[in-house]
Amino acid sequence: MPNPDRFKNKPKHQVTLILDGRELPVTHGRFAYGIDVMAPSYNATVAWTPGKDLWFDKATRRGSFADSELYIGPELVCTARLYARNNTILSDGITKNLEFFSVTADLVDSHIPPQEGEIRHSDLKQIAELLCAKNGFPVTFKDSPGDPFDVAEAKRDGVETVAKYLQRLASQRGLFVSSDEKGGVVFQKAISSGKPVARIEYLGRTATEYEARFDDRLRYAKYFVSSITGDGEALNATATDPQVPISRQILFEANDADAKSIQGAAEWRMLRLELEALSVDFPVSDWFDVNGELWKPNTIVTAKAPVLDIPDEFSYVVRQVEFAWSPTERVATLNLVPPLSVEGGKLKAGTK
Repeated sequence: MPNPDRFKNKPKHQVTLILDGRELPVTHGRFAYGIDVMAPSYNATVAWTPGKDLWFDKATRRGSFADSELYIGPELVCTARLYARNNTILSDGITKNLEFFSVTADLVDSHIPPQEGEIRHSDLKQIAELLCAKNGFPVTFKDSPGDPFDVAEAKRDGVETVAKYLQRLASQRGLFVSSDEKGGVVFQKAISSGKPVARIEYLGRTATEYEARFDDRLRYAKYFVSSITGDGEALNATATDPQVPISRQILFEANDADAKSIQGAAEWRMLRLELEALSVDFPVSDWFDVNGELWKPNTIVTAKAPVLDIPDEFSYVVRQVEFAWSPTERVATLNLVPPLSVEGGKLKAGTK
């Protein structure tokens, strides 16, 4: 990786893409990350003349798997690998659109080795370190990993990857899984309170354009979770959203859960689906919050936008952020969710 000190004097809005140790000129691009995104990604469009720069031709050809880093101003935001490219010929020239995914994409795509498909008497941190840290992916827990699992067994259907396995286990401990800027794996809970990093409003200087779709069919009144323990005991738990008609219900299995964790598994399932249903994309006119910091997931903002069904000022958690740039425009989109919590098995949404 290049020495980060060389970027410390970069203008804060400047995007720098380092490919295989060399800086590339970038005309257009986007970068997205979030509290529940295990493999952040970015793409970049680069002007290209085949044969003019043999190094570039080699670094971006199929099968190069070239390493890269993306900086916004002086800040490293992602360490990624080149996986896809799209060559385009237009009247004004030829370009390559390069698509990068965090190195943690290996965990998203790779299955669990058979010898590690069943892990006993280990907590989530121990399991993550076995599957991630020993393979070069550092592990960080911002919240407790919770109690050990009696048995944590990977699904033997050939489709459960390392990431899906870890996300499934993390859900039973109320944790989200994401990736940091250096390709480490991060486990954390969504915050429910804190000092807002910005206030965004329609109409206002911070926000730009608006469009939102809300689908209440994504929500349920009751979230049932069932589990069959190693000794054959059947366990059940229920979490409830009082704001949804009682006739809507959904059932999940959580066979890694035991009697102590089955209720938490039901509540996390409810939180996860409710976050999907209640999220709203909020475009903003700059990449930085009121403190001059890049927008970051798992921070608090206050928002007001009647056209987005936010008639009064309300506190939201930033779930995901997407940055986009071109020669003439620089925008960001915040995916916001209410700070949800569960009390007595029932969903509650925080307010300002």
